[in-house]
Amino acid sequence: RLNHSDDYYLWLRYNVFISNIEISTLNAKEIAEAYKVRWQIEVLFKSWKSGFRLQQILNQGCTNIHRVNTTIYLLLMFICLVMQKVYLKYYNVIKKKYGRELSLIKLATFISKNITPTICLSVSEIKQQLATHCCYEKRSDRTNMTQLITNF
Repeated sequence: RLNHSDDYYLWLRYNVFISNIEISTLNAKEIAEAYKVRWQIEVLFKSWKSGFRLQQILNQGCTNIHRVNTTIYLLLMFICLVMQKVYLKYYNVIKKKYGRELSLIKLATFISKNITPTICLSVSEIKQQLATHCCYEKRSDRTNMTQLITNF
């Protein structure tokens, strides 16, 4: 319902990067590649913060620094466990069987919302659930995080 100006659509054709890096250090193409990698790091942190619901786990009223640190460390260990035992274990299996790629953010959200029922599933049921709820949509216009890392 919003009509954008012609200038707006013209700017959509460009990627604009603002940087203080000297041109002798990185050229424009290298800066674009650096931003692409940086964006993937942002996706990883978003999966940790939003997908695993970090802010809901940390109580707003909690002022004990030891409790906050312990909670964050336990959550990071849980994330490492999920990455090793779920994401890395099932990524290739799902890609081969279903032709789809797991999304880290969707996986984190799914695990945080369904941890108890997921623990009770068989391996084949887990594969089916991950393929159904945790994969990227099929598209060819840009690469996702895993494609970027595996092609790096």
